[in-house]
Amino acid sequence: GARSRAREKQAAAEARTILVAIREYRQEYGRWPAQIQATQDTSYVINNWIVIQTLLGSNVTHPLFGRKLNPKNKIFLPLQVSSNNPDYAGNYLDPWGIPYLICMDENEDNKLYIPTNFLWSYAASNTSGRLIGETNILFTNTFDAPTSVGVASMGGSSNNLPLNTWSEMW
Repeated sequence: GARSRAREKQAAAEARTILVAIREYRQEYGRWPAQIQATQDTSYVINNWIVIQTLLGSNVTHPLFGRKLNPKNKIFLPLQVSSNNPDYAGNYLDPWGIPYLICMDENEDNKLYIPTNFLWSYAASNTSGRLIGETNILFTNTFDAPTSVGVASMGGSSNNLPLNTWSEMW
């Protein structure tokens, strides 16, 4: 029980840190990290690397549009890198080894919308190739919340993860 509570506390603290970094980025650049459009909200799970690496100060180029996402190379997210974080793809993982879910209100309607039936099979490996997390991420209910950005730890090893598992929202 103590180990589980410690993981939950760590996930909540990390989610808050990511949220603060996303807000600071938006203040600096006037857009969300990795924003590609403004017609619908965008969720990042097994591709959260594009948001995280941008916040870490890497001058990431958007893979679809070729635009530099952090041209000032400013560090918004001071993370300590461990052997498990980030994973081999650059995704930032929760204490259970599953990528954090990050969603941003790109269409600026002051709510986040994540439809159901997104299924991602995911097996996180650290940079040396050791398996550190494995799950099928399936959103089992539509999520519609009055907030502009959210970060969730999926936590644990459940294969069906409802969106009531959010650690933190802003």
